[in-house]
Amino acid sequence: MDAFATSNVAPAPQKKIRMTHSKPNPRSPSTAPATQHGRGGSGQVGHMGKASAALAFAYAPGGTVPAVDHHLAATAAGGAQPALAGQKVPAKKLVIRGFKDKPKVPDNFVETTWARLERAVRAVHASKPVPDSLEELYQACEQICRHKKAEELYAKLKAVCDEHVREEYRKIVSALVSALGMPNDVVMRTSVREDEAGEWETDRTRVCNAVEGIGSCLDRRPAQSSRNLSIDVLTRRFPLISDRPLDDSVLQSVHASWTSFCRQMILIRSIFLYLDRTYVLQSAGLRSLWDMGLDLYRERIMDAALPVRSAVVNALLAQIERERNGEQIDHSTIRSHLRMFVDLAIYFTSFDVSFRAASEHYYSQEGQRMVGGLDLGDGNPAGDGVAKYLKHVDDRLASEAARCAPGTGYLDVGSKKALIATVEEMLITKHAKTLVDRGFVDLAKHDRHADVKRMFILLDRVGELEHLRHAFASYIQTIGLTLVVDPARDSTMVQDLLNFRDRVIALIAASCDDRPAFHNAMKESFEVFINQRQNRPAELIAKFVDAQLKAGKGVTDDELERGLDKALVLFRYIQGKDVFEAFYKKDLAKRLLLQKSTSVDAEKSMLAKLKIECGPGFTSKLEGMFKDIDISRDYMSSFRESSKYAEQLGGITLSVNVLTHGFWPTYTPVPCLIPDQVARCQEVFKEFYMSRYNGRQLTWQHMLGTGVLYCQFDKGAKELAVSTFQALVLLLFNDHSQLTYAEIGTLTNLPPAELLRTLQSLSLGKKHTHHVLRIVNRVATTRGDATLQPTDVFEVNTEFEHNLHRIKINQIQMKETVEERTSTEEGVFQDRQYAVDAAIVRIMKAEKSLCHSMLHATLLKMMKFNITATDFKKRVDSLIDREYIDRDPKSRDTYIYLA
Repeated sequence: MDAFATSNVAPAPQKKIRMTHSKPNPRSPSTAPATQHGRGGSGQVGHMGKASAALAFAYAPGGTVPAVDHHLAATAAGGAQPALAGQKVPAKKLVIRGFKDKPKVPDNFVETTWARLERAVRAVHASKPVPDSLEELYQACEQICRHKKAEELYAKLKAVCDEHVREEYRKIVSALVSALGMPNDVVMRTSVREDEAGEWETDRTRVCNAVEGIGSCLDRRPAQSSRNLSIDVLTRRFPLISDRPLDDSVLQSVHASWTSFCRQMILIRSIFLYLDRTYVLQSAGLRSLWDMGLDLYRERIMDAALPVRSAVVNALLAQIERERNGEQIDHSTIRSHLRMFVDLAIYFTSFDVSFRAASEHYYSQEGQRMVGGLDLGDGNPAGDGVAKYLKHVDDRLASEAARCAPGTGYLDVGSKKALIATVEEMLITKHAKTLVDRGFVDLAKHDRHADVKRMFILLDRVGELEHLRHAFASYIQTIGLTLVVDPARDSTMVQDLLNFRDRVIALIAASCDDRPAFHNAMKESFEVFINQRQNRPAELIAKFVDAQLKAGKGVTDDELERGLDKALVLFRYIQGKDVFEAFYKKDLAKRLLLQKSTSVDAEKSMLAKLKIECGPGFTSKLEGMFKDIDISRDYMSSFRESSKYAEQLGGITLSVNVLTHGFWPTYTPVPCLIPDQVARCQEVFKEFYMSRYNGRQLTWQHMLGTGVLYCQFDKGAKELAVSTFQALVLLLFNDHSQLTYAEIGTLTNLPPAELLRTLQSLSLGKKHTHHVLRIVNRVATTRGDATLQPTDVFEVNTEFEHNLHRIKINQIQMKETVEERTSTEEGVFQDRQYAVDAAIVRIMKAEKSLCHSMLHATLLKMMKFNITATDFKKRVDSLIDREYIDRDPKSRDTYIYLA
């Protein structure tokens, strides 16, 4: 039978269908009697075995069960009868038929339902309790949508929301007017004549017309022919609405409006959820209810043509500036407004643009003010002001980054990159060179590594490290020149340079992250200033190494190795490495022959380091010196094993070092009269050597010889380790009890300078008991006293005493004279001449023709040492004389290569 239910709420129109089924087998035990229902929601359903019956659903307003898509009626073809045991139940047939009459919708259904919904929406907007339950409102919305009225419902809801947003705009503008300090009795008429636009009339009886007049302009944008009061007119009349930062009351007003609007839209959307998820979702180009509300709020309140947006932006900027100036502000309010800008999709087009411009202006003024203050000075070092500025910049960057931090900051994360870039540009990039020029040197001099590191980090983040690198190099060159060019500091030059380099290395490590660029700048700077003084630094470095290798007790092998490594670092910087070689070779010869070297292993270690730095050619002669010492040791072993020669020496122990002339420094033989027993020993060894190497010539260098004398004093016998010249003087007293200064000079034939140094070492000292010789005719105890006279009389000090049995009597070292130094340097240049000549010929052979200046410049690039213009001209003239090159007949300043 047909059945459907009705109520006072018309159901959605449905297709009427009929459902039937075949008569069941009366013998089937699985069937049950059909159940009869009356009219008014009645239906007949046959309870079948495994078949399902379709039921008809209907509900009245306020019901809890939503409507389904179709109302179905079930008709039983007959009563169910029990089937016999064992009988097969026949298949059931269902027949579905539509309704005979189409359901009708009441005429006022949409208006009545919308009235209930509108009443609820306005209650929500007014923040009042909703009269109906939300469930009933949801079902009412669904009923309208099911009756194909969703489009009309959407339009009506949008109109109500639009009206509410307009009212919100009037409230906000009223707060704007109050914030501007306008009296409450001032009324701006909603309409003025064009000729009265300059003079506004007031009426003290009506206050709200001004706000209403502003609100009435929402639906009509300003036009040229409009006679109504427009927002543009209001803004022109009261420009402070757009330009003047408003107080907290305006922000609070907008904040309250926005937060309540968001709550209202969430509740309204829940009521109209069915509309939002069906009709809106299926309609292309239609905004969701939430987005529709945001669009209305943006267009009616936060539009760029309206004064509210600029007023809020200016107020926010004023709040942020107050915080930058050290005041406390309410972050939650700022965060809420900026979140509103993000939700309305106007954050980057309105606030962020203005915020960046305001930040640029603020930090530009601050940077100029603070950097300009560095010129005034306050009695403190220049580095103090720069250090404070750098700390301030560091704090500014941290605070701006905190404003954009996710979760804790109030600015959008998208603003961070541009904001940080603005701060860096205004506070660092614009003043980078000024800060470095005024502060770096003072900070570096006082080893303020933390401040230099802050400067390094800030300049590195803006790509301005080149300014710091140039200042760093200039600082090194300035300090280094003061250490090198002053002759008064020669005695401590090398150690001062090493100490200064250690400070620079520490500065790079602690403040510059060990950047290779700064290490290279240090290397280049050292090379520049250390070669400003020709040859002298190389000589002093060689002397420093000599002092290290002659160090006495108390120096460990590790300390010695570190000292040599440091000296080798300075050696890398000098250009005149051949000058270093010449002086190092002289000092090495004395250490080897006079046995003054601390350790042979240290000597060979230094030699290996030099070989790595300069190649085997540089150390070939030095290695030859060590080889001569080893060969001489073999000579003496063979000499002592020969009984023939050993008997001829008598009781004298002889040790001779045979030196190859090409390896060792050139020594001028010092004339002296050798005692007969010493001369006999020399002849014996010469005979032995010539028996092996016939045709070679031996030249004795007595100034490099040493000996051990056995002496008997009143307080016991002693062994004196002395030089050859000291031994010559002491042996004279075997035949004489007293001798004058002049007599000793005559008997030894020593040069005056050598005689003076020898007698000083034997007769002068702090304690008279340590003098081997004693001056008889006067008292002289100062070792450095050079006033020995030819009439002074010397005798052996029989009271000589010492705690040691073998005592070394040190010879007073003669300081190297200017002439000796010049001679050594000239010898170096003599060796350089061959390299210079070969280089010039090689250049001319490749170029065929070059002018004088170009040839000199090319030669300087090729050679590792500096060549003065005078020396260069000498070598060119020498090559012209030897016909390797010639002057061009057409140009006397040009040279040509002669094949």
